[in-house]
Amino acid sequence: MSACSRVVLTQMLNVFLTMVGAGIVSLPLAMRASSLYIGCVSLFLAGLACCLSMHLCAWLARRPLCQTPSNKNAPLLNTGFESTYDVDLLQRADAPSKVLQSYDEIITTYLPPWGSTLGNSTIVILLLFVLALFVDVAHDSITATAESSNYAHGYPLRAGICFLMCIFSFPAKLESLKYTSAFGFLSLTYLLGVIVYRCSQRVDEPDWRMPIDVPAATLTGVAFAATTQLGAFSAVFNTVAAQAELPENHQRNGHGSCIPLTAAGIALIFYTAFGICGYLTLNGNPPRDILTGFSNTDELMSGARVAICLVSIFKAPLIANPLKQVLHHSLPNCLPKSDLMRTMMVTPLLYLTAFGIASLMPDPSIVMGYVSAFGVNMTMFIIPGFCLRSAGTMEKSVWMRAGGWCLSLFGVLVMAGGLFATIEFKDSSLVLAPSPS
Repeated sequence: MSACSRVVLTQMLNVFLTMVGAGIVSLPLAMRASSLYIGCVSLFLAGLACCLSMHLCAWLARRPLCQTPSNKNAPLLNTGFESTYDVDLLQRADAPSKVLQSYDEIITTYLPPWGSTLGNSTIVILLLFVLALFVDVAHDSITATAESSNYAHGYPLRAGICFLMCIFSFPAKLESLKYTSAFGFLSLTYLLGVIVYRCSQRVDEPDWRMPIDVPAATLTGVAFAATTQLGAFSAVFNTVAAQAELPENHQRNGHGSCIPLTAAGIALIFYTAFGICGYLTLNGNPPRDILTGFSNTDELMSGARVAICLVSIFKAPLIANPLKQVLHHSLPNCLPKSDLMRTMMVTPLLYLTAFGIASLMPDPSIVMGYVSAFGVNMTMFIIPGFCLRSAGTMEKSVWMRAGGWCLSLFGVLVMAGGLFATIEFKDSSLVLAPSPS
Protein backbone atom coordinates (compact mmCIF):
# COMPACT_ATOMS: atom_id res chain seq x y z
CA MET A 1 0.00 0.00 0.00
CA SER A 2 1.37 3.41 -1.00
CA ALA A 3 1.97 6.19 1.48
CA CYS A 4 -0.79 8.30 -0.11
CA SER A 5 -3.30 5.45 0.22
CA ARG A 6 -2.38 5.06 3.88
CA VAL A 7 -3.01 8.77 4.44
CA VAL A 8 -6.48 8.50 2.87
CA LEU A 9 -7.36 5.43 4.94
CA THR A 10 -6.04 7.09 8.09
CA GLN A 11 -8.22 10.15 7.56
CA MET A 12 -11.24 7.95 6.85
CA LEU A 13 -10.63 6.25 10.18
CA ASN A 14 -10.18 9.60 11.97
CA VAL A 15 -13.48 10.97 10.66
CA PHE A 16 -15.28 7.72 11.52
CA LEU A 17 -13.89 7.72 15.06
CA THR A 18 -15.04 11.30 15.65
CA MET A 19 -18.43 10.64 14.02
CA VAL A 20 -19.31 7.80 16.40
CA GLY A 21 -19.87 9.51 19.73
CA ALA A 22 -21.93 9.67 22.90
CA GLY A 23 -25.11 10.65 21.06
CA ILE A 24 -25.72 7.06 20.02
CA VAL A 25 -27.20 6.30 23.45
CA SER A 26 -30.42 7.93 22.16
CA LEU A 27 -30.72 5.91 18.94
CA PRO A 28 -32.87 3.07 20.36
CA LEU A 29 -35.38 5.66 21.61
CA ALA A 30 -35.38 7.20 18.14
CA MET A 31 -36.34 3.81 16.73
CA ARG A 32 -39.30 3.62 19.11
CA ALA A 33 -40.36 7.22 18.55
CA SER A 34 -40.61 6.73 14.78
CA SER A 35 -41.39 2.97 14.79
CA LEU A 36 -38.67 0.47 13.95
CA TYR A 37 -39.12 0.36 10.17
CA ILE A 38 -39.58 4.08 9.64
CA GLY A 39 -36.64 4.66 11.98
CA CYS A 40 -34.37 2.53 9.79
CA VAL A 41 -35.43 4.46 6.69
CA SER A 42 -34.99 7.84 8.38
CA LEU A 43 -31.56 6.76 9.65
CA PHE A 44 -30.46 6.03 6.07
CA LEU A 45 -31.91 9.33 4.80
CA ALA A 46 -30.22 11.27 7.62
CA GLY A 47 -26.89 9.71 6.70
CA LEU A 48 -27.46 10.52 3.02
CA ALA A 49 -28.30 14.17 3.77
CA CYS A 50 -25.21 14.56 5.95
CA CYS A 51 -23.02 12.90 3.30
CA LEU A 52 -24.22 15.37 0.67
CA SER A 53 -23.49 18.26 3.03
CA MET A 54 -20.02 17.00 3.95
CA HIS A 55 -19.24 16.42 0.25
CA LEU A 56 -20.30 20.02 -0.46
CA CYS A 57 -18.08 21.40 2.31
CA ALA A 58 -15.14 19.33 1.07
CA TRP A 59 -15.74 20.68 -2.45
CA LEU A 60 -15.95 24.27 -1.20
CA ALA A 61 -12.68 23.78 0.69
CA ARG A 62 -10.73 22.41 -2.29
CA ARG A 63 -12.33 24.72 -4.88
CA PRO A 64 -9.51 27.33 -4.71
CA LEU A 65 -7.01 24.52 -5.33
CA CYS A 66 -8.83 23.43 -8.47
CA GLN A 67 -9.27 26.91 -9.97
CA THR A 68 -8.21 27.21 -13.59
CA PRO A 69 -5.86 30.08 -14.53
CA SER A 70 -8.66 31.90 -16.32
CA ASN A 71 -10.82 31.83 -13.22
CA LYS A 72 -8.04 33.10 -10.98
CA ASN A 73 -8.11 36.54 -12.61
CA ALA A 74 -11.40 37.36 -10.91
CA PRO A 75 -11.97 37.65 -7.17
CA LEU A 76 -13.64 34.61 -5.70
CA LEU A 77 -15.86 36.44 -3.27
CA ASN A 78 -19.02 38.10 -4.50
CA THR A 79 -21.99 37.13 -2.40
CA GLY A 80 -24.59 39.29 -4.07
CA PHE A 81 -25.07 41.24 -0.85
CA GLU A 82 -21.70 42.91 -1.17
CA SER A 83 -18.36 42.34 -2.85
CA THR A 84 -15.29 41.82 -0.68
CA TYR A 85 -11.72 41.95 -1.93
CA ASP A 86 -9.31 40.43 0.54
CA VAL A 87 -5.88 39.77 -0.91
CA ASP A 88 -4.95 37.49 1.99
CA LEU A 89 -7.95 35.20 1.59
CA LEU A 90 -8.86 35.20 -2.08
CA GLN A 91 -6.95 33.15 -4.60
CA ARG A 92 -5.71 35.33 -7.49
CA ALA A 93 -3.51 34.69 -10.49
CA ASP A 94 -0.39 35.78 -8.60
CA ALA A 95 -1.21 33.74 -5.47
CA PRO A 96 -0.65 29.99 -5.09
CA SER A 97 -3.77 27.87 -4.85
CA LYS A 98 -4.33 26.27 -1.48
CA VAL A 99 -7.04 24.11 -0.03
CA LEU A 100 -9.01 25.73 2.77
CA GLN A 101 -8.01 23.89 5.93
CA SER A 102 -10.89 24.54 8.31
CA TYR A 103 -14.59 25.22 8.41
CA ASP A 104 -13.82 28.74 9.64
CA GLU A 105 -11.79 29.43 6.50
CA ILE A 106 -14.68 28.34 4.30
CA ILE A 107 -17.00 30.80 6.03
CA THR A 108 -14.46 33.63 5.89
CA THR A 109 -13.66 33.03 2.23
CA TYR A 110 -17.17 32.71 0.84
CA LEU A 111 -19.22 34.95 3.13
CA PRO A 112 -18.98 38.61 4.20
CA PRO A 113 -18.36 39.55 7.86
CA TRP A 114 -21.88 38.65 8.94
CA GLY A 115 -21.15 35.06 7.90
CA SER A 116 -18.17 34.86 10.22
CA THR A 117 -20.24 36.23 13.09
CA LEU A 118 -23.05 33.76 12.38
CA GLY A 119 -20.64 30.85 12.06
CA ASN A 120 -18.69 31.60 15.24
CA SER A 121 -21.88 32.11 17.25
CA THR A 122 -23.26 28.81 16.01
CA ILE A 123 -20.04 26.96 16.80
CA VAL A 124 -19.96 28.36 20.35
CA ILE A 125 -23.57 27.31 21.04
CA LEU A 126 -23.08 23.91 19.41
CA LEU A 127 -19.91 23.07 21.34
CA LEU A 128 -21.39 24.20 24.66
CA PHE A 129 -24.33 21.85 24.18
CA VAL A 130 -21.98 19.02 23.20
CA LEU A 131 -20.08 19.58 26.48
CA ALA A 132 -23.40 19.40 28.33
CA LEU A 133 -24.19 16.17 26.46
CA PHE A 134 -20.90 14.69 27.69
CA VAL A 135 -21.77 15.72 31.27
CA ASP A 136 -25.21 14.07 31.05
CA VAL A 137 -23.86 10.86 29.53
CA ALA A 138 -21.15 10.62 32.21
CA HIS A 139 -23.76 11.32 34.92
CA ASP A 140 -26.15 8.64 33.64
CA SER A 141 -23.29 6.15 33.31
CA ILE A 142 -22.43 6.52 37.00
CA THR A 143 -25.96 6.65 38.42
CA ALA A 144 -27.08 3.64 36.39
CA THR A 145 -24.24 1.68 38.01
CA ALA A 146 -24.47 3.17 41.53
CA GLU A 147 -27.93 4.62 42.24
CA SER A 148 -26.78 6.17 45.52
CA SER A 149 -24.63 8.65 43.57
CA ASN A 150 -27.77 10.45 42.33
CA TYR A 151 -28.57 12.17 45.62
CA ALA A 152 -29.58 15.86 45.60
CA HIS A 153 -30.99 15.43 42.07
CA GLY A 154 -27.52 14.67 40.77
CA TYR A 155 -26.20 18.23 41.10
CA PRO A 156 -23.11 17.29 43.18
CA LEU A 157 -22.24 14.51 40.74
CA ARG A 158 -22.56 16.78 37.69
CA ALA A 159 -20.47 19.40 39.47
CA GLY A 160 -17.76 16.83 40.17
CA ILE A 161 -17.78 15.66 36.55
CA CYS A 162 -17.49 19.26 35.31
CA PHE A 163 -14.62 19.85 37.74
CA LEU A 164 -12.66 16.87 36.37
CA MET A 165 -13.36 17.95 32.79
CA CYS A 166 -12.20 21.46 33.63
CA ILE A 167 -8.91 20.16 35.08
CA PHE A 168 -8.22 18.12 31.95
CA SER A 169 -9.06 21.12 29.74
CA PHE A 170 -6.57 23.60 31.21
CA PRO A 171 -3.62 22.48 29.04
CA ALA A 172 -3.91 23.97 25.56
CA LYS A 173 -2.63 20.76 23.98
CA LEU A 174 -2.35 17.25 25.31
CA GLU A 175 -0.59 14.59 23.27
CA SER A 176 -2.71 11.90 24.91
CA LEU A 177 -5.86 13.38 23.36
CA LYS A 178 -5.04 11.85 20.00
CA TYR A 179 -5.82 8.44 21.51
CA THR A 180 -9.12 9.55 23.06
CA SER A 181 -11.28 9.04 19.97
CA ALA A 182 -9.89 5.55 19.51
CA PHE A 183 -10.54 4.73 23.18
CA GLY A 184 -14.05 6.15 22.83
CA PHE A 185 -14.74 4.04 19.77
CA LEU A 186 -13.51 0.89 21.51
CA SER A 187 -15.76 1.65 24.48
CA LEU A 188 -18.79 2.22 22.27
CA THR A 189 -17.97 -0.94 20.31
CA TYR A 190 -17.86 -2.84 23.59
CA LEU A 191 -21.24 -1.31 24.50
CA LEU A 192 -22.60 -2.42 21.12
CA GLY A 193 -21.22 -5.91 21.72
CA VAL A 194 -22.96 -6.11 25.11
CA ILE A 195 -26.27 -4.94 23.63
CA VAL A 196 -26.02 -7.39 20.71
CA TYR A 197 -25.26 -10.19 23.18
CA ARG A 198 -28.20 -9.26 25.42
CA CYS A 199 -30.39 -8.98 22.31
CA SER A 200 -29.43 -12.50 21.21
CA GLN A 201 -30.27 -13.79 24.69
CA ARG A 202 -33.62 -12.03 24.56
CA VAL A 203 -34.48 -13.36 21.10
CA ASP A 204 -33.56 -16.92 22.13
CA GLU A 205 -36.16 -16.91 24.92
CA PRO A 206 -39.03 -19.31 24.15
CA ASP A 207 -41.76 -16.67 24.62
CA TRP A 208 -40.00 -13.90 22.66
CA ARG A 209 -41.80 -12.11 19.85
CA MET A 210 -41.40 -8.84 18.03
CA PRO A 211 -42.65 -5.93 20.20
CA ILE A 212 -46.28 -5.24 19.35
CA ASP A 213 -47.26 -2.93 22.22
CA VAL A 214 -45.72 0.06 20.46
CA PRO A 215 -47.54 3.34 19.79
CA ALA A 216 -48.14 4.30 16.18
CA ALA A 217 -45.61 6.65 14.65
CA THR A 218 -46.53 10.33 14.79
CA LEU A 219 -45.13 13.30 12.89
CA THR A 220 -43.58 14.63 16.12
CA GLY A 221 -41.97 11.27 16.87
CA VAL A 222 -40.56 10.91 13.37
CA ALA A 223 -39.19 14.47 13.49
CA PHE A 224 -37.62 13.79 16.89
CA ALA A 225 -36.01 10.59 15.59
CA ALA A 226 -34.71 12.20 12.40
CA THR A 227 -33.25 15.10 14.39
CA THR A 228 -31.39 12.72 16.69
CA GLN A 229 -30.13 10.69 13.73
CA LEU A 230 -28.85 13.77 11.88
CA GLY A 231 -26.70 14.61 14.87
CA ALA A 232 -25.21 11.13 14.86
CA PHE A 233 -23.70 11.61 11.38
CA SER A 234 -22.42 15.16 11.81
CA ALA A 235 -18.66 15.42 11.23
CA VAL A 236 -18.32 18.41 8.93
CA PHE A 237 -15.49 20.08 10.86
CA ASN A 238 -13.38 16.92 10.83
CA THR A 239 -14.16 16.31 7.15
CA VAL A 240 -12.65 19.64 6.11
CA ALA A 241 -9.62 19.16 8.37
CA ALA A 242 -9.10 15.58 7.12
CA GLN A 243 -9.10 16.67 3.48
CA ALA A 244 -6.42 19.26 4.22
CA GLU A 245 -4.13 16.44 5.40
CA LEU A 246 -4.22 14.68 2.02
CA PRO A 247 -1.51 15.10 -0.65
CA GLU A 248 -2.37 17.77 -3.22
CA ASN A 249 -3.04 15.33 -6.06
CA HIS A 250 -5.55 13.45 -3.90
CA GLN A 251 -7.28 16.72 -3.06
CA ARG A 252 -7.49 17.70 -6.73
CA ASN A 253 -8.97 14.29 -7.58
CA GLY A 254 -11.73 14.76 -5.02
CA HIS A 255 -10.61 12.08 -2.59
CA GLY A 256 -11.53 14.43 0.23
CA SER A 257 -15.20 13.70 -0.49
CA CYS A 258 -14.58 9.94 -0.26
CA ILE A 259 -13.52 10.33 3.36
CA PRO A 260 -16.92 11.29 4.84
CA LEU A 261 -18.82 9.01 2.45
CA THR A 262 -16.84 5.96 3.59
CA ALA A 263 -16.95 6.98 7.27
CA ALA A 264 -20.72 7.53 7.14
CA GLY A 265 -21.26 4.21 5.38
CA ILE A 266 -19.46 2.32 8.14
CA ALA A 267 -21.22 4.42 10.81
CA LEU A 268 -24.60 3.57 9.25
CA ILE A 269 -23.94 -0.14 9.89
CA PHE A 270 -22.83 0.63 13.45
CA TYR A 271 -25.86 2.85 14.16
CA THR A 272 -28.39 0.47 12.61
CA ALA A 273 -27.13 -2.45 14.67
CA PHE A 274 -27.04 -0.34 17.83
CA GLY A 275 -30.53 1.13 17.35
CA ILE A 276 -32.25 -2.13 16.41
CA CYS A 277 -30.56 -4.29 19.05
CA GLY A 278 -31.15 -1.71 21.79
CA TYR A 279 -34.80 -1.50 20.74
CA LEU A 280 -35.32 -5.27 20.72
CA THR A 281 -33.29 -6.01 23.86
CA LEU A 282 -35.58 -3.78 25.94
CA ASN A 283 -38.71 -5.15 24.27
CA GLY A 284 -39.43 -2.05 22.22
CA ASN A 285 -39.43 0.26 25.25
CA PRO A 286 -35.93 1.75 25.59
CA PRO A 287 -35.37 4.77 27.86
CA ARG A 288 -34.04 8.09 26.64
CA ASP A 289 -30.54 6.93 27.53
CA ILE A 290 -29.94 3.25 26.75
CA LEU A 291 -27.33 3.13 29.54
CA THR A 292 -30.09 3.44 32.14
CA GLY A 293 -32.18 0.62 30.71
CA PHE A 294 -30.17 -2.23 32.24
CA SER A 295 -29.85 -3.39 35.82
CA ASN A 296 -26.94 -2.08 37.87
CA THR A 297 -26.13 -5.71 38.63
CA ASP A 298 -25.39 -6.37 34.94
CA GLU A 299 -21.60 -6.61 35.11
CA LEU A 300 -21.03 -6.46 31.36
CA MET A 301 -23.11 -3.31 31.01
CA SER A 302 -21.58 -1.77 34.12
CA GLY A 303 -18.14 -2.14 32.58
CA ALA A 304 -19.34 -0.41 29.41
CA ARG A 305 -20.92 2.41 31.43
CA VAL A 306 -17.72 3.05 33.38
CA ALA A 307 -15.69 3.13 30.16
CA ILE A 308 -18.10 5.57 28.51
CA CYS A 309 -18.04 7.79 31.58
CA LEU A 310 -14.25 7.96 31.35
CA VAL A 311 -14.42 8.69 27.64
CA SER A 312 -16.86 11.57 28.23
CA ILE A 313 -14.49 13.09 30.79
CA PHE A 314 -11.28 12.56 28.81
CA LYS A 315 -12.85 13.67 25.53
CA ALA A 316 -14.15 16.97 26.90
CA PRO A 317 -10.91 18.88 26.06
CA LEU A 318 -11.39 17.98 22.39
CA ILE A 319 -14.50 20.17 22.54
CA ALA A 320 -13.37 22.74 25.10
CA ASN A 321 -10.05 23.64 23.46
CA PRO A 322 -11.52 24.63 20.05
CA LEU A 323 -14.24 26.49 21.92
CA LYS A 324 -11.64 28.47 23.84
CA GLN A 325 -9.87 29.35 20.59
CA VAL A 326 -13.09 30.66 19.05
CA LEU A 327 -13.76 32.81 22.11
CA HIS A 328 -10.17 34.09 22.15
CA HIS A 329 -10.48 35.25 18.55
CA SER A 330 -14.02 36.59 18.89
CA LEU A 331 -13.50 38.51 22.15
CA PRO A 332 -9.89 39.73 22.00
CA ASN A 333 -10.59 42.98 23.87
CA CYS A 334 -12.66 41.39 26.62
CA LEU A 335 -10.04 38.89 27.77
CA PRO A 336 -6.58 39.26 29.34
CA LYS A 337 -3.66 39.37 26.90
CA SER A 338 -1.80 36.58 28.69
CA ASP A 339 -2.63 33.11 27.31
CA LEU A 340 -2.42 31.63 30.79
CA MET A 341 -4.80 34.20 32.27
CA ARG A 342 -7.26 33.78 29.41
CA THR A 343 -7.26 30.02 29.88
CA MET A 344 -7.70 30.34 33.63
CA MET A 345 -10.65 32.68 33.11
CA VAL A 346 -12.42 31.06 30.16
CA THR A 347 -12.12 27.35 31.03
CA PRO A 348 -14.12 27.46 34.31
CA LEU A 349 -16.78 29.65 32.66
CA LEU A 350 -17.24 27.07 29.91
CA TYR A 351 -17.89 24.30 32.40
CA LEU A 352 -20.13 26.44 34.58
CA THR A 353 -22.24 27.00 31.47
CA ALA A 354 -22.14 23.29 30.59
CA PHE A 355 -23.16 22.45 34.18
CA GLY A 356 -26.14 24.82 33.90
CA ILE A 357 -27.28 23.33 30.58
CA ALA A 358 -26.85 19.75 31.84
CA SER A 359 -28.77 20.54 35.05
CA LEU A 360 -31.65 22.17 33.18
CA MET A 361 -31.78 19.38 30.57
CA PRO A 362 -30.63 16.20 32.31
CA ASP A 363 -31.71 13.82 29.52
CA PRO A 364 -29.04 13.24 26.86
CA SER A 365 -31.68 12.74 24.17
CA ILE A 366 -33.09 16.23 24.82
CA VAL A 367 -29.63 17.80 24.68
CA MET A 368 -28.89 15.78 21.54
CA GLY A 369 -32.16 17.06 20.07
CA TYR A 370 -31.17 20.70 20.55
CA VAL A 371 -27.62 20.03 19.34
CA SER A 372 -28.96 18.47 16.15
CA ALA A 373 -31.90 20.80 15.59
CA PHE A 374 -29.91 24.03 15.89
CA GLY A 375 -26.18 23.39 15.63
CA VAL A 376 -26.16 20.57 13.10
CA ASN A 377 -28.67 22.21 10.76
CA MET A 378 -26.79 25.50 10.90
CA THR A 379 -23.35 23.99 10.25
CA MET A 380 -24.43 21.19 7.88
CA PHE A 381 -27.11 22.87 5.75
CA ILE A 382 -27.84 26.56 6.33
CA ILE A 383 -24.30 28.00 6.31
CA PRO A 384 -23.02 25.66 3.53
CA GLY A 385 -26.10 26.68 1.54
CA PHE A 386 -25.11 30.33 1.84
CA CYS A 387 -21.57 29.43 0.76
CA LEU A 388 -22.84 27.45 -2.25
CA ARG A 389 -24.98 30.40 -3.27
CA SER A 390 -21.90 32.61 -3.06
CA ALA A 391 -19.89 30.17 -5.18
CA GLY A 392 -22.72 30.17 -7.72
CA THR A 393 -22.57 33.95 -7.89
CA MET A 394 -18.82 33.78 -8.51
CA GLU A 395 -19.24 31.31 -11.37
CA LYS A 396 -22.50 32.90 -12.58
CA SER A 397 -24.23 29.56 -12.15
CA VAL A 398 -28.00 29.72 -11.70
CA TRP A 399 -28.11 26.08 -10.62
CA MET A 400 -25.56 26.59 -7.88
CA ARG A 401 -27.34 29.66 -6.57
CA ALA A 402 -30.67 27.83 -6.62
CA GLY A 403 -29.08 24.81 -4.93
CA GLY A 404 -27.64 27.04 -2.22
CA TRP A 405 -31.01 28.59 -1.50
CA CYS A 406 -32.69 25.16 -1.47
CA LEU A 407 -30.08 23.75 0.92
CA SER A 408 -30.43 26.69 3.31
CA LEU A 409 -34.23 26.51 3.16
CA PHE A 410 -34.05 22.76 3.84
CA GLY A 411 -31.92 23.48 6.91
CA VAL A 412 -34.34 26.12 8.18
CA LEU A 413 -37.35 23.81 7.80
CA VAL A 414 -35.59 20.84 9.42
CA MET A 415 -34.39 23.11 12.24
CA ALA A 416 -37.92 24.35 12.90
CA GLY A 417 -39.28 20.80 12.88
CA GLY A 418 -36.46 19.53 15.07
CA LEU A 419 -36.83 22.27 17.68
CA PHE A 420 -40.60 21.76 17.79
CA ALA A 421 -40.22 17.98 18.14
CA THR A 422 -37.56 18.29 20.85
CA ILE A 423 -39.78 20.63 22.87
CA GLU A 424 -43.05 18.75 22.34
CA PHE A 425 -41.85 15.15 22.42
CA LYS A 426 -42.68 13.54 25.77
CA ASP A 427 -42.13 10.07 27.16
CA SER A 428 -45.88 9.86 27.77
CA SER A 429 -46.42 9.92 24.01
CA LEU A 430 -44.75 6.49 23.85
CA VAL A 431 -47.10 4.93 26.41
CA LEU A 432 -50.10 3.09 25.03
CA ALA A 433 -53.45 4.06 26.46
CA PRO A 434 -55.11 1.17 28.32
CA SER A 435 -57.55 -0.72 26.12
CA PRO A 436 -61.21 -0.36 27.11
CA SER A 437 -62.49 -3.29 29.06
